[in-house]
Amino acid sequence: MNETISDEIGELPLLEQLFLSHNCFAGPIPEALGKFINLGLLDLSHNQFYGEIPASLGNLSRLNTLFLNNNHLSGKIPQSFGDYKELHKFDLSHNRLTGEIPPEIAGMSEIRIFINLSHNYLEGLLPAELSKLQDVQEIDLSSNNLSGNLFPQISSCIVLRLLNLSNNSLDGTLPDSLGDLKNLESLDVSRNNLSGRIPTCLKNITTLAYINLSLNNFEGMIPFGGVFNSAKNSSFMGIPRLCGIVAGRPLPSCRHRRHFFHSRMFLIIFVIMTVILALLLATCCGFCCGCIVVVSSEKVQEVIDPTSPEFIHNFPRISYRELADATEGFDDKRLIGSGSYGSVYKGVLSDGTTIAVKVLHMQSRRSINSFHRECQVLKTIRHRNVVRIITVCSFPEFKALVFPYMPNGSLDSRLYEHSSNGLSSHSSSLTLTHRVNICSDIAEGMAYLHHQSPIVVIHCDLKPSNVLLNNDMTALVSDFGISRLLTPNEAVENHENSASNMLVGSIGYIPPDLSSKRKKTWEVSIKSLIELGLRCTQDSPSSRPTMLEVAVVLNQLKRDLSSWMWS
Repeated sequence: MNETISDEIGELPLLEQLFLSHNCFAGPIPEALGKFINLGLLDLSHNQFYGEIPASLGNLSRLNTLFLNNNHLSGKIPQSFGDYKELHKFDLSHNRLTGEIPPEIAGMSEIRIFINLSHNYLEGLLPAELSKLQDVQEIDLSSNNLSGNLFPQISSCIVLRLLNLSNNSLDGTLPDSLGDLKNLESLDVSRNNLSGRIPTCLKNITTLAYINLSLNNFEGMIPFGGVFNSAKNSSFMGIPRLCGIVAGRPLPSCRHRRHFFHSRMFLIIFVIMTVILALLLATCCGFCCGCIVVVSSEKVQEVIDPTSPEFIHNFPRISYRELADATEGFDDKRLIGSGSYGSVYKGVLSDGTTIAVKVLHMQSRRSINSFHRECQVLKTIRHRNVVRIITVCSFPEFKALVFPYMPNGSLDSRLYEHSSNGLSSHSSSLTLTHRVNICSDIAEGMAYLHHQSPIVVIHCDLKPSNVLLNNDMTALVSDFGISRLLTPNEAVENHENSASNMLVGSIGYIPPDLSSKRKKTWEVSIKSLIELGLRCTQDSPSSRPTMLEVAVVLNQLKRDLSSWMWS
């Protein structure tokens, strides 16, 4: 049953605080409440009051807290509220108030905590008088019909911690003066019609922890640093003309503004640079006529440009949009792995092909070097135990490698349980046969890289998480981001050891029991495996077997296990 407040309440002139929140009071707010000249707190929130706010409430000169939020109040905000000189907290949110925010609100200059007028039907221009509330900590005017620009004078609110102007009809640009709000912790201007570039000064606000600029008309590069390094993709969604990187997540590639290339300044720079270049070429040609420079090819490592015609010719082209569609916008639910250099997402192309997309973290120069190193390695090597590359997608602000998806995850996920690091949690027991086969696959892949590959590759980061398992549990070596490429003179083994040698084996490293064609036994194979393990753990590198020798022993053991299973 809804109750109304009787006008007789005005017979309590000495009342200092009135709490009536979270009840079922209905009807209009009594005019008699304006008689409480000693009232310091008035809380009528979370009721069902309706009608206009009585102007008599402006007579409460000692009021420091006014909560009328979450009711059904309508009409305009009384101009008499501008007479409040001691008000600290002011909340009229979640009502049906209309009209403009009265400029008299500037008279409430003592508001120190917050002003909340959100979720109403307020309209008109955003009043610049708000800038006179210099001690206010929070301003929330979200979900109204306010229009106009965000005034530069907002920087006068020097202790402001929260500014929420979302879901209005604001236009224009964000003023650079926002950078003067050194205490700002949260900024939300989403769902407006704001345009222009995002002020780079926002990255310098060290206290700013949350920003939401989504569903506006901003354009250009997202600033790098500060809050932008930790912001989520949702903070920039619905802004098609933005570009850059958000917390390692890609947005469309930035393009230079075209009007510069048609400007007079560009023409002047172009002519000057052309003249300088011509002089340099003439000088170099004259010098080269008397000198012949011989560069040793053994000491030059080719740096592969993933956008070069050679690379594009050998691999299919794929656009950023195709990768974004395949991974549902690089959604977190598609994340299957992450590391210091990048994140890996599962994707499905339009033709149904399932892929793994490794997106590099562009904040780090090492990530870019890792990308070029992987391209350099993967473009030339081909082996059943080395992961193959499908293609790459490369822009200045976005770089990704595309691989076949491995449904059985990594060896790491099969050996250890993972619950919260984004990797698969389907840890399962591996039989001895599985383990020997996987070890053999790894050894053959590494032997290929060391001995048969067109370029000698030292992996430098071989670990279970960099070994992937395909449909039939075949192991493939992956992640060549920090690998070392050796010139022919640097290679630890020459190429005289052929692939056939690897499969047939070397007498010196096959157990004598087998080389003499004695009966194969379980004990002999286990003995050879233990001996191999002990040799691999020797302190001196010269005492350890090469990967080719390891592959020979493991391949033979794999055959033995297979024959025992069938016998």
